[in-house]
Amino acid sequence: MIQAGGPGKSGDRGRLPLSDNYFWRVSMTGRYSPECCPEYLKPDNFQMLKDGLAERLSVHTDSVLGFLEKHDGPISRFALSDHMDWLSGRYFPLLEAEWQAIVDRAAAGARLIWRSAGSQTEYVNRAGVWVDMGGGTGANLEYSDPRIGHLAKLYVVDLSPSMLAVARNRIRRRGWQNVEIVQADATSFRPAEDAADVVTFSYSLTMIPDWVAAVENALAILKPAAQIGIVDFYVARESPADGWARHSWFTRSFWPFWFAAYSVFPSPDHVSLLHRHFAPAHFVEGWAKVPYVPLIRVPYYTFVGRKRGEA
Repeated sequence: MIQAGGPGKSGDRGRLPLSDNYFWRVSMTGRYSPECCPEYLKPDNFQMLKDGLAERLSVHTDSVLGFLEKHDGPISRFALSDHMDWLSGRYFPLLEAEWQAIVDRAAAGARLIWRSAGSQTEYVNRAGVWVDMGGGTGANLEYSDPRIGHLAKLYVVDLSPSMLAVARNRIRRRGWQNVEIVQADATSFRPAEDAADVVTFSYSLTMIPDWVAAVENALAILKPAAQIGIVDFYVARESPADGWARHSWFTRSFWPFWFAAYSVFPSPDHVSLLHRHFAPAHFVEGWAKVPYVPLIRVPYYTFVGRKRGEA
């Protein structure tokens, strides 16, 4: 019998019978017993493995994060044991990335079992840093209102003083204490924390003259395996990659000409650059309505990607 509890507090002690705990039994005695062993080794369950269930198993030599980044499709069950405790001392950023990857790959109603004796488990419910590049009036924040309070910090970055004044009033009205307005260039801004968990561009990348530098700056400030999210107008390349949308010559010619009058520059290179720099988690190409112009549609894309993990 193993007992847990402080001296003199026997009423608070928890009793953990050795006969029921196969982990302790094998650690103390070096062997399982027929009654005290993992479920898959019990006679009926082991027979199911021998009868063909084992053929449905696949073995992968990889880290959990590496497997999840390569896996396609949702996962409904996770059995994680205590492996995160072994990594939390030296590889905490990767554990943050691993937990986020679990959330991203989990199916609706997924179940997860894990155990921890660690004192540092913030990777499960972390308070992250979000940088919204070209955030303008802060209108994007309205869509995330319930979650903003859980962030450590949210930066709205823009060069326009008038638009940031609107954002400042919005933040004051909403009472968001953790949101900071910053007048700065998206190609060079760095948060005070020197790293971010999420960087977003919402219809702003096409308005940044050196948009490649803005993407590279986002890549630089993102933590390993952190996420970038972009939605914007674009036009496809003349010869896009397999599976990507194709646009007619008229679409590829007309929309850059039309948008240029508003200092907006849809590029055929956004999509390919983002796929090169980030592991895509979500990518959609579509057609959006043009305000005040009925029946006309303009091409746009949505991209969510993850900075590739750094060992």
